[in-house]
Amino acid sequence: NEGLLPDFVGAPYEFWVGANVPIGTSVGQIRINNAAEKKRDVIYDLLHSYREG
Repeated sequence: NEGLLPDFVGAPYEFWVGANVPIGTSVGQIRINNAAEKKRDVIYDLLHSYREG
């Protein structure tokens, strides 16, 4: 149902993260409209961590 898809308010987003920031550090916030909040079985995970080398 397209009426329940999130609308990302203020997109596109850009986050700059320092090289020595610990994993799990909050670096920003993304806002969506309330249509997605009504559909509780949808989860968006924006966490990502990996080691470059």
